[in-house]
Amino acid sequence: MLGSNPARNGRTPDRSPGIALTTSKPATNEGFRLRLRPGVPTARTFYPGTDSLQMLWAILRGHAPRTLRHPWLSKACAVLLLVATLPACGCNHPLSAARTVTSTRSRISVLAGGDVIAQRAVRLAAQQTNGGGLAGWESLLTHLQPLLQHVDLRFCNLESPILLNAPLARPEPGKEFPKFYGPTDLVGSLRNIGFNVVSVANNHAHDMGVGGVQQTRSAVRAAGLVPVGYTRKGIPQIPVLRLGAWKVSFIGATTKMNESMPQGFTRWDVFEVDVNHPEPLLAAVRKAAKKGPVFVSLHGGVQWGLSPDPAFRRLGYALCDNGATLVLCQHAHVAQAVEVHVTPDGRRCLIAWCLGNLCAVERRPVGNLGMLVHVVLDADAAHRLGVVAASWEPTWSLQDDGHVTIVPLDNGSVLARRARALAACRAALRAAEKRIGPRQIFGTANR
Repeated sequence: MLGSNPARNGRTPDRSPGIALTTSKPATNEGFRLRLRPGVPTARTFYPGTDSLQMLWAILRGHAPRTLRHPWLSKACAVLLLVATLPACGCNHPLSAARTVTSTRSRISVLAGGDVIAQRAVRLAAQQTNGGGLAGWESLLTHLQPLLQHVDLRFCNLESPILLNAPLARPEPGKEFPKFYGPTDLVGSLRNIGFNVVSVANNHAHDMGVGGVQQTRSAVRAAGLVPVGYTRKGIPQIPVLRLGAWKVSFIGATTKMNESMPQGFTRWDVFEVDVNHPEPLLAAVRKAAKKGPVFVSLHGGVQWGLSPDPAFRRLGYALCDNGATLVLCQHAHVAQAVEVHVTPDGRRCLIAWCLGNLCAVERRPVGNLGMLVHVVLDADAAHRLGVVAASWEPTWSLQDDGHVTIVPLDNGSVLARRARALAACRAALRAAEKRIGPRQIFGTANR
């Protein structure tokens, strides 16, 4: 429900007809905070699953909260934690849904948006609307909510680290690029609006350093979103999503990075590949394709380019030829062409070369025009998942006296008419329509 925070009330809204994750730690359960011992200023958040083992170990060592320090009470809590932990430890990946939905439905749908960037102007707009906080962030995206209903997978690129105590007006220094960050209310609003999967592999992933990577992972999981694009000790972490009758592996990677990590930092990071030597990514796709369909979020290309450069285009085709069915690209901040690609083995795949900006404030009008790509997939004659229909809908970042609203331009609303009345919006939309083509890219039935 709009205005409710799943990380606060323990209830995760799920508008999808049937999505579940085959992974290891629950992504939707609320954590609890614990100070390990006096003198340690940092409190940690623990979540059911393998983190519960850490909580169990803390209790057994006598570092439990004061309310649990009674001898018989701490032992009882230890037993309960152990029982709660055992089922989660038998799964394969670091995330899992609270429930598993079994379905024989072969037709599934995907709605993909572009970059969500917590620039200073965007943070200020969220702070000044509806009292700020979670409601303020939801107000920026609320007009997208009807489009996200009745869709299995709702995706966007989270191009800002999330800080647990994010200041409002902190400067964004950088020699070549600004450094972004956002509050936990941002990811909570994405979940409440309807998104369920975000990519964290992008060129701004290291903007807030090691702490930013770790806090982003904790915040995204606590909000009930599935992050794609992480590596653990250099090994890609690939969540497996249950969509209808399919178990889909979703891989995230970036070919761009603004900041480097400290030497020797290898535990949690994002999946970074060389666009000219992408074998680690292609190998991960081939391995995952042996188990089922593969979706890929790929961050790269030329910033502000109107079309993909040759090296990036070759990588997109190679991903499909090596087993990916859907390739969703970002980074250029410009809505680029969407292409249906038929692989040598006859699979029909889709590549969105750049989804543009979903939520951002840019000086260039082309950066304020985004796109939502809707894809319908079903089994082909060889019982493989393939694209049967695809369409796109433009969005506009409408800015009015410090307020920012992301408006779908095709829904006929008052805000859509206001946006279309702007000369900058009309020019950007005409150029995008020439690059992308008709709204219905392929097929006839969208939903």
